[in-house]
Formats: sequence, C-alpha cells, structure tokens
Amino acid sequence: MKNALFLMFFLLSFSIFAQTHRIGLNWGANTMARWDGSPLLGPESPFDARISYNGNLSYAFIFDNNFTINVKNALVFQNIIQEDAFYYTDRNLNEKLTDYKFQQRHYHLSLGGGYLFQLSDRYALEVDAGASLFYFYKKISVVVEIPQSRVSDRIRWDEASRSYGVYLGLNHHYRIHRSRYHAFYLSGSLRATQVFNYLEISKATILPELTVGLSVAFNNNKRKRFSR
Repeated sequence: MKNALFLMFFLLSFSIFAQTHRIGLNWGANTMARWDGSPLLGPESPFDARISYNGNLSYAFIFDNNFTINVKNALVFQNIIQEDAFYYTDRNLNEKLTDYKFQQRHYHLSLGGGYLFQLSDRYALEVDAGASLFYFYKKISVVVEIPQSRVSDRIRWDEASRSYGVYLGLNHHYRIHRSRYHAFYLSGSLRATQVFNYLEISKATILPELTVGLSVAFNNNKRKRFSR
C-alpha cells in the first residue's frame, strides 16, 4: 500500500513532460470467471462467483502526442456463493435450505499506458493496457438467513495472497465543463484483466469490470489555454 501511494504522489509531481494530468474516481460492477465456464474455484468446487462491485482512484498523465501513462488503485469485492448449502429452521419451525456465501476483498494496483483518441470537441476514447497486482487481504463469510454466522478473516501478505495479471481497457471521457486550466468529465471504463495465478487455484481466470464516475483534468502549461 505504501509503495502504491508513493507511486501515485510521484506521478502527480511528474509535471515536466506531461501536458495534461487527469484524476478520476469510479465505481461499478465486476465478476471473476474461468475461460472454460467452470466454477471459479475449480471444476469440482460447489462455489461460484456472482456479480460484485468495486471502486477505484485513477491517475493519468497525457503527453502532447496523446499517449498516456496510467496508474489505478482499486478495491475489488468479489462475491462467491454455494447454493442450498445449509438447512435452517424458520419462525414456523419449518426446515428450509439456504446459501453459504463469502466475499473476497482484493486490493488491485495496475500500471499501464495507452493512447487517447480525441473524437470530438467533447468526447474522447482511450485504449490502454498494462500489468496488474492483486492482494487478497480479507474474507467475510456468512450463512444466508443466519446473520450470527458471519465471520471475518484478515489475510497475511505473503506469496499465496498475491496474484498477477495483465489488462486491456477501453475508457470513455465526455467533457461536461471546461475552464481555462481545468476540465471535468463523465467517465466510463470497460476493462478485462487476465489473472494468471488466482489464489493458486484457478490458472485461467479473467476479471471483467464496468465502471462509471467523474474525472478532472488540468493543464500543466499555464501559458496555454486548456484545449482537451
């Protein structure tokens, strides 16, 4: 975490070469899946992934030639469920089946580069790619309909809790306001990350993400009007 914050501050202070800086705050949905369609934790596992959510803080600097360098810090919450795992007794003393679910919480750091296509005065499309690091830091488990069964476990930072991957992203930026040195955007992102060693269980895991949010860009050159 300290290394990620140091990297973020370094990029924020890197103003010699960058024409434009952009900071974004986004949130959205994700899920983890295997390429062969089998359950996330292995072909024989009773557990499988569900739609989950995530949020991220991103930073990019944009060169005069529209090439970009990007860093993103994200929290990824991944919901996993085993259907009809336990019996419980309701208020009428009837036995019913309920699900067992747990949530894996990951810190996701990614670093990459891309190119920004300025398609109109207001709209820009950015394609980027790079490398990712996942740190699995917490697991929360619960038997649905039995709230007192909730258990929260912190995960140690070691080799087993880390995963690595590569990503490809498509980012949309629509300008809603521009001043002399700043501009505000509605932003949306589609991203897919190939995770190579997810918890040392699934070797063929992909993380698709859809996020929306707001971003602000500011010009580094005080003698030139903001034009993006």
